Amino acid sequence: MSLAIHVGLTAFYAVAFLWIIRECSFFKIAGLSSRAMQILFGVKLLAGFGLWAIYTWYYPYRNTSDAFKYFDDAMIIVDMLRSEPQHFFQFLFGINMDAPEIVAYFEEMHCWTSSYSYGIAHDNPTIIRINVLVGLVSFGMYHVHTVFFSFMSFIGLVALFKSISNTIPQSFRTFAFSLFICFPSILLWSSGVLKEGPLILGFGIMVYCLFQIRNSRRSARYYVGFLVSFAFLFTIKGYVILSALPAIISYVIFIFWSGAMRKWLFPAVHILLFLVALNAHHFFIGGDLIYVLGMKQTDFYNVARMTQAGSAIEIPKIESVTQFIVNSPSAVYRTFFRPDIRDVKGVFQLVGLLESLFTMAIITVVVVFRKKASEIRKGESLFLLSVVLSMGVLIGSVVPVVGALIRYKVPALIALLMLLFLVVDWKRLPLISRENARARLG
Repeated sequence: MSLAIHVGLTAFYAVAFLWIIRECSFFKIAGLSSRAMQILFGVKLLAGFGLWAIYTWYYPYRNTSDAFKYFDDAMIIVDMLRSEPQHFFQFLFGINMDAPEIVAYFEEMHCWTSSYSYGIAHDNPTIIRINVLVGLVSFGMYHVHTVFFSFMSFIGLVALFKSISNTIPQSFRTFAFSLFICFPSILLWSSGVLKEGPLILGFGIMVYCLFQIRNSRRSARYYVGFLVSFAFLFTIKGYVILSALPAIISYVIFIFWSGAMRKWLFPAVHILLFLVALNAHHFFIGGDLIYVLGMKQTDFYNVARMTQAGSAIEIPKIESVTQFIVNSPSAVYRTFFRPDIRDVKGVFQLVGLLESLFTMAIITVVVVFRKKASEIRKGESLFLLSVVLSMGVLIGSVVPVVGALIRYKVPALIALLMLLFLVVDWKRLPLISRENARARLG
């Protein structure tokens, strides 16, 4: 179709979502106007178009680019609706996928199947199916998918912010929510036709429903929302669920149990689940945690060599439980503070370095300006701290490519920002203190 039709249809859906943001009560946040929310969504759209430009001109390898391969595979399936409707529905619902006539399509596709599974569910089909559903209304126009995926992640970010917004001064909320939208890694990777958009949608709804269960235990919609989003996340990015599972179980027990040993609940559950994970291989093939993590690390190295990734780094091998535990602190450092000065080879690494420095500043603010222990919502804070550290260890142990680290840590960065807003005593920050003083004098 012509460029004019492509632009027109993309603009139509963008305007439709801007209207939804203005009219839907879900997007109403005290301290943020509807216009501010629309502008922030517009920023995400621009980032999504920018990501397309990067993968079109800076990294022009369409067959291996995540920004295009899920879309291209989805369009193959969408075309089946006209020529072979039965095959279309088989792909959409995963029916009889071993049939020879279905397997024949795999040769045309870039990423429906994967040789890297080790007994763990392969998540590419889910993101392809999402593109198929969008493809039914996009007519193969790529940037319509950009608009939809940006909106998915925007919903997730709003849900995450609303989970902790009551802890943030109203006058400070525009800046606080802007961090969710404008933090470079979060903004770029969650705005394109990638797994991160649906990932943040599922993560946001899961956390929002989980936190609401503590306040509305009898509301069935939050239980349903949590279960649906949990299952959805499992099919999108298994590492997020793996990292968050100890936090989820600990938090659920925390809100329903008020025993004397409650303060030891989180560390006890984490230790118990780690011991279970080390012995899970007795029950299913993908349960050998150390083996699977070691093989995933090897896969990353192999892909880095095949693609000649310029940001590959050496990290300790995962060969034993002891090595994994001993190297955990350095893994957390790699996740949150790489790229550092050693990795800067161009503008993208420089932006990553600035983000690492900003992340360090966030952690400093959390430590120096935290609330009194009695004022902190312990359950939510411990939940987020668990997610931050678990993802930090998992990602930093497995991923030996700085470029991939920047992308994989997006959910962990969001959890870190939430922890910042939840734990910090904003009245102690010099900027907020001066603002409050001027308000009193005025």
